[in-house]
Amino acid sequence: MKPKAPWFDVSCINGKRELNKLSKSYGKNSTNKKLRDSYYESRRSYRKLIKLKKSAFIEDLCSDIERGKNINWSRFKRLKDMKTNGSKLDVFDMLNFSKFFKELYSKPSISPKKIKELQDEMDRDGTQQTLTEILDQDISSEELLACTRVLKKGKAVSEDLIPNEFLKLSGKHMQCAILQSASL
Repeated sequence: MKPKAPWFDVSCINGKRELNKLSKSYGKNSTNKKLRDSYYESRRSYRKLIKLKKSAFIEDLCSDIERGKNINWSRFKRLKDMKTNGSKLDVFDMLNFSKFFKELYSKPSISPKKIKELQDEMDRDGTQQTLTEILDQDISSEELLACTRVLKKGKAVSEDLIPNEFLKLSGKHMQCAILQSASL
């Protein structure tokens, strides 16, 4: 079987064979640290070899063009044949893509009702508190309860590594601990 890539020569073929052999032996005995290390080292060196061969081929081709040397057009043809056709998006995909990002940033982060409540609270206090000062206040237990109610199950955890199910099923003691840690 003839490889498609014009830079894929005998050394690449031998590297690929060696990698396949190590892959099979590592797959049969995946707990062996020595096999794992040699497999990943071989894989790194194989990838490095492929990148080196590809860049050398393209550099050689470019230098031939710059020097005006008699160019082997079959090399260009082989390079052109290697081009892969990417997946093309149709009109519906583009519309869905556009709609997703328009909706993503069109929703206000605070509901108009909550903004009105905050403005009324500012008016009642008689002080000139800014909206950021009000938003920087500690989280109340009612706010925490309201937020945990709308959490969806089965979603990936964030940086804190706490799953939504844990927050939804937590009791009052856990919620108090969360509120205390949030105020720190």
